[in-house]
Amino acid sequence: MQGIEELASQVDRKIFVDGSEITRKSLVSFILEKHRRKLKESAEERKRLAGEVERIRGEVEEEKKRRDELNRKVQELKRERQRLKEENRQLRGEFFRLIEAERKNEPPRKEVKLYRKYIEDLEWKLQTEAITLETEKRILKEMREAYAKLKELTHPEKIEEINQRIAEITKRIGENMARIEELHTEMAGYVEESNVHHRRYVEGVKRLRELESRMKWLEHVSKREEEAIQFWSEMGERMSEEDRKDSERPFEEVLSILEKFYATIEEKRSAEEEEEMELKKKAAE
Repeated sequence: MQGIEELASQVDRKIFVDGSEITRKSLVSFILEKHRRKLKESAEERKRLAGEVERIRGEVEEEKKRRDELNRKVQELKRERQRLKEENRQLRGEFFRLIEAERKNEPPRKEVKLYRKYIEDLEWKLQTEAITLETEKRILKEMREAYAKLKELTHPEKIEEINQRIAEITKRIGENMARIEELHTEMAGYVEESNVHHRRYVEGVKRLRELESRMKWLEHVSKREEEAIQFWSEMGERMSEEDRKDSERPFEEVLSILEKFYATIEEKRSAEEEEEMELKKKAAE
């Protein structure tokens, strides 16, 4: 009885129940208005979210495009760096062959052997180990100094032609090392910038998924509201005839019927609430 009175306070009243009046049709009209309002709100939110999704998708695509461009530049610089390293390795081989050719009839100096081994070890470390840019820069500096020392040790004893070629090799190796250092700096800048765009891309994708999940849930809500509107519209047509018959029924019978009808409404509403909770749970997964 109390439930009928509570709902009756929100709708048009025609049949009096403990001082209040109510009809089945007015109850159905009230419920229909609630579902139509929720359907409208759902449609408006979906429209707003669709615009936001389109905007964010454009931003995400732009961030991805910029990130990929920077990554391609990094790969290009890596290939150039590797080419220079390989060229230096070949020049190093020629450098030592020239020294050996000139000194083949003389006992090798201990210092030459030591510097040669030192340079070979540094070159091997550059080619095979995963090291930081700062460590690689330090190794390249040590190699330049070692090459310069070797030149000092061997230069006075070489004929002019060999001296000239050694000077050319030493110069070229130095130029390559300087360019490798420049490439390190360029690569570090591109990598840092690429990481910024990647973070924005990841954040955008995450936001897109959230919005798309919300829109999917709203689609379920709209479908549920449309089904509810259809159900209660058909119920309203039947209730108009039942309201007419109430005028011919005893008052006690009308109360009993209305209580059963209200229980039906409550059961339907509980089912809708359970369905809505289930939809929210699925949307959050």
